[in-house]
Amino acid sequence: MVEQGYVDADDVDDCVRGTIKNKKAQVTDSLFGTMTAHQIRLIKDCWEHIEYLEKSVARLEEEIHAHLQPYRQEYELLQTVPGISEITAAALIAEIGIDMNPFPTADHLASWAGVAPGNHESAGKKKVQKA
Repeated sequence: MVEQGYVDADDVDDCVRGTIKNKKAQVTDSLFGTMTAHQIRLIKDCWEHIEYLEKSVARLEEEIHAHLQPYRQEYELLQTVPGISEITAAALIAEIGIDMNPFPTADHLASWAGVAPGNHESAGKKKVQKA
């Protein structure tokens, strides 16, 4: 445990979790030596904030997965397309849905999604699109 502001490698071992565990040596090196009570408080505040954010992200991911349950088959099918990750598949279902009837062709869907190529150039001059 931290006593009088001194941090050693065992303290770091007991505290680091998640992806930062891979950088344990860097964390130990950066904390070696003495720290003031103020510095310790700031680090603790940051650590608690990181833990809060990690819990929030985990809770949101659970909620997203719960919302995707009715669309599990479509969600998994989308991921078979090269370049479509879990996150992209979830975003596609959230934004577009699974009913493609409003889009008569793939070009209509691409245009609606804003990924259709456009040529805004005439006589070598590029036209600026106004939002």
